[in-house]
Amino acid sequence: MGPKRTPAKTTTTVLDDTDVSDPSWDARDRTLMIYLHELKRWLPRQKTGLKNFIKFGYIINRSNKVVVCNDNHWNSVHESSFVPGTFEKPFQLISSGTLPPTRPSSPTPSSAPAPALVTVALTPSTSTTDTTRYVHGPESIEEFDDSVMQLVLGTIPHADKCEQLETACGGSGRKLLEYLHVKASKISNANATNINTLMNVMQAKGLEGPSPASG
Repeated sequence: MGPKRTPAKTTTTVLDDTDVSDPSWDARDRTLMIYLHELKRWLPRQKTGLKNFIKFGYIINRSNKVVVCNDNHWNSVHESSFVPGTFEKPFQLISSGTLPPTRPSSPTPSSAPAPALVTVALTPSTSTTDTTRYVHGPESIEEFDDSVMQLVLGTIPHADKCEQLETACGGSGRKLLEYLHVKASKISNANATNINTLMNVMQAKGLEGPSPASG
Protein backbone atom coordinates (compact mmCIF):
# COMPACT_ATOMS: atom_id res chain seq x y z
CA MET A 1 0.00 0.00 0.00
CA GLY A 2 1.41 3.36 -1.05
CA PRO A 3 1.96 6.43 1.14
CA LYS A 4 -1.11 8.20 2.44
CA ARG A 5 -2.09 11.12 0.25
CA THR A 6 -3.00 14.49 1.68
CA PRO A 7 -6.44 15.62 0.44
CA ALA A 8 -6.17 18.31 -2.18
CA LYS A 9 -7.25 21.77 -1.12
CA THR A 10 -10.44 23.12 -2.68
CA THR A 11 -10.23 26.01 -5.11
CA THR A 12 -13.12 27.96 -3.59
CA THR A 13 -10.77 30.32 -1.73
CA VAL A 14 -10.59 34.07 -2.19
CA LEU A 15 -8.28 35.07 -5.01
CA ASP A 16 -4.97 36.63 -4.00
CA ASP A 17 -2.43 38.53 -6.07
CA THR A 18 -0.82 35.31 -7.31
CA ASP A 19 -4.04 34.28 -9.04
CA VAL A 20 -3.83 37.10 -11.56
CA SER A 21 -0.88 37.39 -13.92
CA ASP A 22 0.56 40.77 -14.82
CA PRO A 23 -1.11 42.09 -17.97
CA SER A 24 0.98 43.31 -20.88
CA TRP A 25 -0.12 44.94 -24.12
CA ASP A 26 2.04 44.72 -27.22
CA ALA A 27 0.25 47.77 -28.70
CA ARG A 28 -1.44 45.71 -31.42
CA ASP A 29 -5.13 46.31 -32.09
CA ARG A 30 -6.03 42.63 -32.14
CA THR A 31 -4.74 42.04 -28.61
CA LEU A 32 -6.27 45.13 -26.98
CA MET A 33 -9.55 43.52 -25.85
CA ILE A 34 -7.77 40.59 -24.18
CA TYR A 35 -5.38 43.02 -22.48
CA LEU A 36 -8.24 45.12 -21.09
CA HIS A 37 -9.92 42.01 -19.73
CA GLU A 38 -6.73 41.07 -17.87
CA LEU A 39 -6.18 44.67 -16.75
CA LYS A 40 -9.66 44.80 -15.20
CA ARG A 41 -8.77 41.90 -12.88
CA TRP A 42 -5.22 43.02 -12.15
CA LEU A 43 -5.47 46.78 -11.60
CA PRO A 44 -7.71 46.87 -8.48
CA ARG A 45 -5.25 44.55 -6.73
CA GLN A 46 -2.44 47.04 -7.26
CA LYS A 47 -4.24 50.13 -5.99
CA THR A 48 -6.24 50.20 -2.75
CA GLY A 49 -9.45 52.19 -3.15
CA LEU A 50 -9.48 51.98 -6.94
CA LYS A 51 -13.02 50.62 -7.16
CA ASN A 52 -14.52 53.57 -5.26
CA PHE A 53 -12.37 55.94 -7.28
CA ILE A 54 -13.62 54.45 -10.56
CA LYS A 55 -17.27 54.41 -9.46
CA PHE A 56 -17.55 57.64 -7.48
CA GLY A 57 -14.36 59.65 -8.00
CA TYR A 58 -13.32 59.82 -4.33
CA ILE A 59 -10.50 58.32 -2.28
CA ILE A 60 -10.07 57.58 1.45
CA ASN A 61 -7.24 59.28 3.30
CA ARG A 62 -5.20 58.00 6.27
CA SER A 63 -7.67 59.58 8.68
CA ASN A 64 -10.39 57.42 7.11
CA LYS A 65 -12.12 60.45 5.65
CA VAL A 66 -13.62 60.63 2.19
CA VAL A 67 -11.58 62.95 -0.05
CA VAL A 68 -13.71 64.73 -2.66
CA CYS A 69 -13.23 67.60 -5.09
CA ASN A 70 -15.80 69.93 -3.54
CA ASP A 71 -19.08 70.05 -1.60
CA ASN A 72 -21.11 69.31 -4.70
CA HIS A 73 -19.10 66.15 -5.31
CA TRP A 74 -19.69 64.98 -1.72
CA ASN A 75 -23.43 65.73 -1.79
CA SER A 76 -23.86 63.83 -5.03
CA VAL A 77 -21.93 60.81 -3.71
CA HIS A 78 -23.75 60.92 -0.37
CA GLU A 79 -27.19 61.09 -2.03
CA SER A 80 -26.29 58.66 -4.87
CA SER A 81 -27.72 61.19 -7.31
CA PHE A 82 -25.63 60.23 -10.33
CA VAL A 83 -24.90 57.09 -12.32
CA PRO A 84 -21.70 55.46 -10.94
CA GLY A 85 -18.71 55.10 -13.23
CA THR A 86 -17.48 51.78 -14.57
CA PHE A 87 -14.09 50.35 -15.48
CA GLU A 88 -15.00 51.04 -19.12
CA LYS A 89 -16.17 54.59 -18.38
CA PRO A 90 -14.91 55.80 -14.98
CA PHE A 91 -16.48 58.64 -13.02
CA GLN A 92 -15.30 62.02 -14.25
CA LEU A 93 -15.82 65.36 -12.52
CA ILE A 94 -15.67 67.30 -15.77
CA SER A 95 -15.19 70.67 -14.12
CA SER A 96 -16.03 72.45 -10.90
CA GLY A 97 -19.71 71.80 -10.28
CA THR A 98 -20.20 69.51 -13.28
CA LEU A 99 -21.14 65.87 -12.72
CA PRO A 100 -22.08 62.83 -14.80
CA PRO A 101 -25.77 62.39 -15.76
CA THR A 102 -28.08 62.16 -12.76
CA ARG A 103 -30.24 59.14 -12.05
CA PRO A 104 -33.63 59.58 -13.76
CA SER A 105 -36.54 59.99 -11.34
CA SER A 106 -38.95 58.47 -13.86
CA PRO A 107 -38.66 56.53 -17.15
CA THR A 108 -37.44 58.76 -19.96
CA PRO A 109 -39.55 58.64 -23.16
CA SER A 110 -37.67 57.17 -26.09
CA SER A 111 -38.20 60.38 -28.03
CA ALA A 112 -36.59 62.51 -25.35
CA PRO A 113 -32.96 63.63 -25.82
CA ALA A 114 -30.21 61.88 -23.88
CA PRO A 115 -29.46 63.43 -20.46
CA ALA A 116 -26.75 66.07 -20.57
CA LEU A 117 -24.04 66.64 -18.02
CA VAL A 118 -25.58 68.29 -14.99
CA THR A 119 -24.15 71.57 -13.71
CA VAL A 120 -25.25 72.81 -10.31
CA ALA A 121 -24.08 75.59 -8.05
CA LEU A 122 -21.57 74.70 -5.37
CA THR A 123 -23.26 74.99 -1.99
CA PRO A 124 -21.65 74.32 1.40
CA SER A 125 -22.94 71.23 3.17
CA THR A 126 -25.37 72.12 5.95
CA SER A 127 -24.84 68.82 7.78
CA THR A 128 -22.38 68.92 10.71
CA THR A 129 -22.05 65.17 10.46
CA ASP A 130 -21.13 65.35 6.79
CA THR A 131 -18.36 67.88 7.31
CA THR A 132 -16.67 65.53 9.76
CA ARG A 133 -16.76 62.67 7.26
CA TYR A 134 -15.18 64.30 4.21
CA VAL A 135 -12.51 66.77 3.19
CA HIS A 136 -11.73 68.67 0.01
CA GLY A 137 -8.66 67.35 -1.74
CA PRO A 138 -8.68 67.87 -5.50
CA GLU A 139 -4.88 67.73 -5.56
CA SER A 140 -4.87 64.34 -3.79
CA ILE A 141 -7.45 63.02 -6.25
CA GLU A 142 -5.35 64.27 -9.14
CA GLU A 143 -2.26 62.52 -7.74
CA PHE A 144 -4.24 59.28 -7.34
CA ASP A 145 -5.51 59.63 -10.90
CA ASP A 146 -1.96 60.10 -12.18
CA SER A 147 -0.76 57.04 -10.25
CA VAL A 148 -3.46 54.95 -11.92
CA MET A 149 -2.21 56.14 -15.31
CA GLN A 150 1.37 55.24 -14.40
CA LEU A 151 0.29 51.74 -13.36
CA VAL A 152 -1.50 51.17 -16.66
CA LEU A 153 1.34 52.56 -18.76
CA GLY A 154 3.74 50.33 -16.82
CA THR A 155 2.05 47.33 -18.44
CA ILE A 156 2.76 48.60 -21.97
CA PRO A 157 6.45 47.98 -22.89
CA HIS A 158 6.49 50.47 -25.76
CA ALA A 159 7.80 53.94 -24.91
CA ASP A 160 6.39 55.63 -28.01
CA LYS A 161 2.94 54.15 -27.42
CA CYS A 162 3.00 55.18 -23.77
CA GLU A 163 3.89 58.75 -24.69
CA GLN A 164 1.07 58.82 -27.22
CA LEU A 165 -1.45 57.48 -24.69
CA GLU A 166 -0.33 59.87 -21.94
CA THR A 167 -0.87 62.79 -24.29
CA ALA A 168 -4.25 61.47 -25.42
CA CYS A 169 -5.56 61.12 -21.86
CA GLY A 170 -4.05 64.33 -20.52
CA GLY A 171 -2.28 62.58 -17.65
CA SER A 172 -5.46 61.03 -16.26
CA GLY A 173 -5.73 57.33 -15.44
CA ARG A 174 -9.51 57.41 -15.68
CA LYS A 175 -9.43 59.06 -19.08
CA LEU A 176 -6.83 56.54 -20.20
CA LEU A 177 -9.10 53.62 -19.28
CA GLU A 178 -12.01 55.18 -21.14
CA TYR A 179 -9.80 55.99 -24.14
CA LEU A 180 -8.57 52.39 -24.40
CA HIS A 181 -12.09 50.98 -24.13
CA VAL A 182 -13.42 53.35 -26.79
CA LYS A 183 -10.54 52.30 -29.03
CA ALA A 184 -11.27 48.61 -28.40
CA SER A 185 -14.94 49.15 -29.21
CA LYS A 186 -14.08 50.84 -32.51
CA ILE A 187 -11.75 47.97 -33.42
CA SER A 188 -14.46 45.43 -32.60
CA ASN A 189 -17.05 47.28 -34.68
CA ALA A 190 -14.62 47.60 -37.59
CA ASN A 191 -13.86 43.87 -37.46
CA ALA A 192 -17.58 43.05 -37.47
CA THR A 193 -18.09 45.33 -40.47
CA ASN A 194 -15.21 43.69 -42.34
CA ILE A 195 -16.61 40.22 -41.68
CA ASN A 196 -20.07 41.24 -42.89
CA THR A 197 -18.55 42.79 -46.02
CA LEU A 198 -16.59 39.62 -46.73
CA MET A 199 -19.71 37.49 -46.25
CA ASN A 200 -21.67 39.68 -48.68
CA VAL A 201 -18.91 39.44 -51.30
CA MET A 202 -18.73 35.66 -50.96
CA GLN A 203 -22.50 35.30 -51.25
CA ALA A 204 -22.57 37.56 -54.31
CA LYS A 205 -20.03 35.23 -55.94
CA GLY A 206 -22.11 32.20 -55.04
CA LEU A 207 -19.69 31.00 -52.41
CA GLU A 208 -20.61 29.71 -49.02
CA GLY A 209 -19.42 31.80 -46.10
CA PRO A 210 -18.08 30.37 -42.85
CA SER A 211 -20.73 28.68 -40.74
CA PRO A 212 -20.73 28.41 -36.94
CA ALA A 213 -21.34 24.68 -37.38
CA SER A 214 -18.36 24.20 -39.66
CA GLY A 215 -15.29 22.76 -38.03
